[in-house]
Amino acid sequence: MTSWLPVLGQVVETLARIVDFVGIGIIFWGVGAGLVDFVSAQLRRSKATDLFQAITRVRCKVGTFMLLGLEILIASDIAETVIEPTYERVVLLGAIVAIRTLLSFFLSRELEAIPIQS
Repeated sequence: MTSWLPVLGQVVETLARIVDFVGIGIIFWGVGAGLVDFVSAQLRRSKATDLFQAITRVRCKVGTFMLLGLEILIASDIAETVIEPTYERVVLLGAIVAIRTLLSFFLSRELEAIPIQS
């Protein structure tokens, strides 16, 4: 009956690694998209207010991607802890989740405070 547990552990570990890469990829994608938007705003700027609005949109875009990436990374950390639920692993998960949750909280508050004008 327990012969399938190591296989299940390997599957969950592999899936957790894939989810890690997806979360990191989303963050990098958002940073890249924000960088492209920033450079294009710099190249076509006409007034300081236009540039400020463009930078505000870039900050919101990058922040949104970062929030999504952080949430996915938290899910991956939880899956990894399910594989090996040792005391040290659970404490480490708690610390990681707390840090990432605080980052997400303050980032989402900052994004909500930014006025968006289309």
